[in-house]
Amino acid sequence: MVAIDGKTVRRSHQRSKGKAAIHRVPVFAARPGLVLGHVKVAEKANEIVAIPRRLDMLSIAGAIVIIDTMGCQRDIVHKIFEKNTNYFLTIKSNQGTRR
Repeated sequence: MVAIDGKTVRRSHQRSKGKAAIHRVPVFAARPGLVLGHVKVAEKANEIVAIPRRLDMLSIAGAIVIIDTMGCQRDIVHKIFEKNTNYFLTIKSNQGTRR
């Protein structure tokens, strides 16, 4: 099982200097309990761009990929499908027409 979920590093901002918090996208392998890698992104919206790049770097055929609602973009889902994996995606109720 491989989990991909963007995170904001707590207390990483410096408001007095105008620096925003650090956002990163880790890839976590659940069974061995390892972070397979993570990438720093400029803001949470860049998670959508970072996830396909992370998937390109991994050999995950046969794994189960878990991604939250932010990662439920067509390009990301196609990339997961191309990697010959199983997947579990979370979709919010306001996204009822997605299939």
